Order: sequence, then C-alpha cells, then structure tokens
Amino acid sequence: MKKPELLAPAGDFQSLKSAVFAGADAVYFGAKNFNARAKAENFGEDLAGAVAFAHMYGTKVYLTLNTLIENDNAEQLLQTVKNALEAGVDAFIVQDFGVVNLINNSFKNVEIHTSTQMAVNNFLGALQAQKMGAKRVVLSRETNIEDIKLIKQHTSLEIEYFVQGALCVCFSGNCYLSSCLFNKSGNKGECLQPCRLPYKAVLKGKQIAEGYLLSAKDINMSARLKELVEAGVDSFKIEGRLRRPAYVYATTKTYRQIIDNDYVATAQNQTDLKKAFNRGNYTQGYLNGNENIIDYNIQGHIGVKIGRVLNFERGRKFNIIKLETQYEINAGDVLKFVYNNKEVATITAIDIKKVSNNIFNITTTACLPKGAVAHLICDSKKEEADLASKRLLPLKFELIALVNQPLKLNYWLLDENLHTVRVCGCVLGEVCEQAKSQPLTCDSARQSLQKLGETNFYLHDFSVNLNGVFVSKQQLNNLRKTAVENIEKYFENNIKIECNYNYLNNQLIILNNPKKTNKNYSLIFDDKNNNQVDFLVVKPSDYANFDYTKITNKNAFLYIPSFLRNSDIIVIKNILNKFPNLGVYAENLGALEFNKKTILGAKLNIKNIFAINQLLSDNVVAVVTSPELANEEFLKIKNATNVPVIKSDFNDFDLMTLVHCPIKTLFANTCKNCKFETGIEYVMQSGQRLQLKRYKVANCYFTLTKK
Repeated sequence: MKKPELLAPAGDFQSLKSAVFAGADAVYFGAKNFNARAKAENFGEDLAGAVAFAHMYGTKVYLTLNTLIENDNAEQLLQTVKNALEAGVDAFIVQDFGVVNLINNSFKNVEIHTSTQMAVNNFLGALQAQKMGAKRVVLSRETNIEDIKLIKQHTSLEIEYFVQGALCVCFSGNCYLSSCLFNKSGNKGECLQPCRLPYKAVLKGKQIAEGYLLSAKDINMSARLKELVEAGVDSFKIEGRLRRPAYVYATTKTYRQIIDNDYVATAQNQTDLKKAFNRGNYTQGYLNGNENIIDYNIQGHIGVKIGRVLNFERGRKFNIIKLETQYEINAGDVLKFVYNNKEVATITAIDIKKVSNNIFNITTTACLPKGAVAHLICDSKKEEADLASKRLLPLKFELIALVNQPLKLNYWLLDENLHTVRVCGCVLGEVCEQAKSQPLTCDSARQSLQKLGETNFYLHDFSVNLNGVFVSKQQLNNLRKTAVENIEKYFENNIKIECNYNYLNNQLIILNNPKKTNKNYSLIFDDKNNNQVDFLVVKPSDYANFDYTKITNKNAFLYIPSFLRNSDIIVIKNILNKFPNLGVYAENLGALEFNKKTILGAKLNIKNIFAINQLLSDNVVAVVTSPELANEEFLKIKNATNVPVIKSDFNDFDLMTLVHCPIKTLFANTCKNCKFETGIEYVMQSGQRLQLKRYKVANCYFTLTKK
C-alpha cells in the first residue's frame, strides 16, 4: 500500500521550516492575496525562497487561492499565479470556479486542487471537479467513509482529507454569518469567527442551553488513518496556518511517526497532539456520525490533563498554588485550570518550587478553587526542543589538490536514504603550489570542509586526492561556501512563464460594454405551483407535500442542498425520475451531473463572469449570484450574460449549514426520541437572534438564518 502524502500548513517562513524539518511531504500556504487565511503572515517577496527551500528537501508546495474574486481582481489573480509558477509552486488550491476558468484559459498544464471551500462532498461533485481539469479534491471535513470510497471508485482524482486541526461548525464555503453580521466574509479570508462566541439557546421564551453552542472541537483522526487510506485518501492534511510554528512541528512530526509506524498511534503520540493544540478533547469528526462535534463549556485550547489543585493560599501580593501532578513542571510552562467544566484561570508558571516527587508550589496572582483540574497547554521545554530541531541533508565532497592544477571540489547532494544523487557539480579554486613546509592533509581538509555551521547540510562522505600541496583554510572555506550556494541555487526556479491574457481581455470587453439590459427575473421558494413567477423552487421541507402532478409549466425546479450524502442523492434521483419535467436548483456542484435543466444556486458562490463561464452549459437556464456580491458588480454580470441572472441577499438566507445534529447537543437525546421543535433560536450576547431550521432528504440537516 502506497503511503499517503503528509501535508502541513505554513503561515510564515518559520512554520514552513518547522513543517519541512518535521517530515512533511508537502506544505500549503498563501500569498499576500486571494487566500482564506488573510490574518496569517503569508508569503510575498519571499515566495520564491520559500518554494526553493521546500524543494531542496523534496517537499512539494501548494499555493492557496481559496477565496472568491470579483471581476476587477482577475488581472491581479493571474499575476499572482504567474509569479507562483515562476517560483516553482507545484499546485494551486482553488475555491472559485472563476479562478479555475481563468487558470485553464490563461496557462498550460497547471495542477489544480479544489479547495474544501468549493464544497465537494460526494462523487457527483468530484466528477464535475474532474471535468474542470482538477487533479485533486480537498474534501469537505463532513465527508464520510462511504462517500470517500464512492469518489475513489467513480473518478481518477487524488483525494485530500483533513486529519488534524480546527473543525468549522458550518459546512465549508457555505458560512455567511461573519459576512452578514460584520461584513467580514469567510470566503474572502476575513472571518471573525462568530461561531466561537457564547450563545443562549431559547425555545418559546425559555432558555434551554447556554455556552459555546457553535464552537466545534478540533478533529484528530490519528486513530483512523489506516481506514482512511483503505477508503482511498491520498493526502493527510493538517489544518493550522494561523497557529504557531511549534504547533506545526509537533503535529507534523507526530503524524509522520504514526504513518511510518504502520498507522499505529501510541499514547505518547496522543499526548503530543494534545499539547500542541486541543480544543474540546478532540472529535473524529463525521466518521462516527453527526454527534460529539461541539464542546460548549470551553472554547479554546485545553491541552492535556496533568493534575489538580490540592490547596490554595492567598497572599498580600502573590498566591501559592499547591499542585499535585506526575508531570515535571518547568519555568515557562502554561497551565489552564478548569473547575466544574468551566475555565477559571490560565497562568504561565515562573516561580516554581518542587515540594516532593509529585507536589509543586507555584507562585501566581491568579485565584483558584481547591480541586481545580490543571491542564498543560504549553510544554515549554518540548516546544523549545522542537523549534531547535533541524533536518540536515547529506553531502558528499571530493577534494582534488594536485601541484600545478586548479584546486577542485566535487560535490553531491544525496537523498536522505543515501541512495540517490540529487545535485552534483564542482567548484574550482586557485592553482595549487608545492608545499614548502606544511602540506595539506586529509584530516585538515575535512576539518575545514565539514564546518557547515548554520547551513542545512552535513558532510556524510569525504575523499581527497593530494600530492603535497599547500592550501590555506580560507581557500577551503571559499570552496565550501560556493558549493553550498550552488546547491541552494539549484532549487531556485528561473523559468519564465507565459500568461495568455487574451481570454481575460475579451471577457472584460464584454463585461464593460454590455449590448443589452436584461430584464429582472423572479424566483420563489414555495410549496405550491405559482405561474406568476419565472422560476419556482421546491425546497426539501416541501419534497413530501408538493403536488408534482400539477407541474405543467417549465419553471419548476427541485432544490438540491449544498451538502449531499449518497443516500440523499438516491432520494433526489427518485423524485427526478418520477417527475421528469422538474429541473434542479443546484446548491451542490454534484447537481450538475443530474443532466437536467439547471439553475446555478446562490451557494455555488458565483461572484464573477468567469465562474458563470466555467459552469455554463446547455442545461443552465439561470444563475443566482452569491449574496455577498455587490449590486454594481451584479448589474455588470447580469447585462453581460446571455442567461437570466438573479441576485440573492441575506434575507431569509441560510447563514450556516450544519451537518451535525445541534438537537443532540442541546438536549443530549438520540434520533429515536428527537426533541426538535420549530422555534429554537440561538441568541448572541449582542442580542442578535438566529433561527434554527431543519430539513431532511435521506438525512437530517440544519440551518441558521438571521431573524
């Protein structure tokens, strides 16, 4: 069985080094624009150097272009792609269908991976991605084992899957809460994460729950890796471009060990992952169903439990915590204390006195109750050691120093298994002269040439050919430095890439010079046939009650939700087969595979003419643009497109799509005694109310809308 790729995040150059040194097969990071982690440092002028560094270790580089673009951004986007290709980037992770369209029409042989933000979660969507030219799909975190297997069976795509890190409560790409409430779009990399705030759940005026009701636990799939590989996953992805280099190193190193240990995760592996970052004591996501996703008591990093407070002594200025623990507490360690399932304090341990083998007195200004549970959330010594770790590459040197011939250093960069030569060359120095008193020896030559200091190399093998010449240490140092520089330069990509701007320019001409003004079209979501509108859409809540026999007009469409399991697809196909006059309102990319008359729905996140061009076919009869699209841009697209274009807004719009069951979170019930009632609201501290709704295809799903 071929080992899967281990893919690690890099929010800055130090995190990139941490990922590479820890054994990542590939890294992903963003440029200064068009990436969904705008708050990360990201890469600008140092992009080429970052790619060269990764490639020197045989590590691939994927650039995230995983945000939506407007028409006016297209030229800048192509320049970003061009710069990245010239730097040697191996592939692009893309959300926007318009970006796919622009890349395919402007460059040759560019590798595209569909971002999790593109929301591919079933084999029909994967088929569409393959038709667009994608080589890989980054699956939605909610995709289960059965659907992974179907994608592998029906496509030739590589499959990338998140195995560690933050889990969004909302189906990726379909979260509009930050955009609607704060005008900061997650689809532009600006999300303010309102899901991490506290909420109250209210039903009929009574509070039924309180806490971080939308804060998902971190995922940890380390115990399920073999199962994922057998299902068809080709790349294990670690989330965390906004997290510290120490986190990147620890998680990457741990998963490297697990993969190389035949997918067996040890207890120490689990401890190391928890120390790195652990929100909610982890979940295995949706592989076990749709529950155990939320931890509404504590929102942040909970680390690993290490002991409890035996006693607390209050002083005038400082207090003393008596902590019982089997761990060795060191200066700089960060401890979080929990009491009655609530976080009560977080301290950095500085003044520590070991009283006995398992008792420590810690001086602090914090106040803690006796019995509080201590969690280690930063192991300072481990983090210091991790960040000091370095992965050195093996060099072979051969020095030739013969009388009346130029000093010569042959060099080879070997792979880390010492089997293959990756780079070779030679450096010439001055003509050698016969030594008068102190001829160069093998040992003295080795001493000079192995001084690789702060470089990323070590001298593995060394040989000489000498015949009594004099060579100074400075000469040897110069040869060594030049050899190292030559090896590093070898990995710099100096290829010039041609960008064909004709397609972009032609589309901008059409966009800026519309020949007509299209009429306004009406669309409603209703439970009955209405001949007064242009397009009637039957939503899942009306699937069972809609009178399909009355469909005589050509405007009726079945709403295809943004998330579909294969069992849902079977239900939808049965309806479409029974009532062939129905079209589809496609919120899921896979709906285009139904080969019916199609409305491209709002949750496909269409914000530019290039996205329409990518998805347009003879079946497409209308396009509904993203609710995030500005009115001015909507009018441009509307009047430059041959099919009807309809604008959506946030009025009664699903701001979140939840694949987990919030009812189980609120009531701790099971499906057999479901306690869902219409009217449940999530109330923010600001007073903003969100209404919880449920719909069912084969499976239950939930949405939150602004009230």
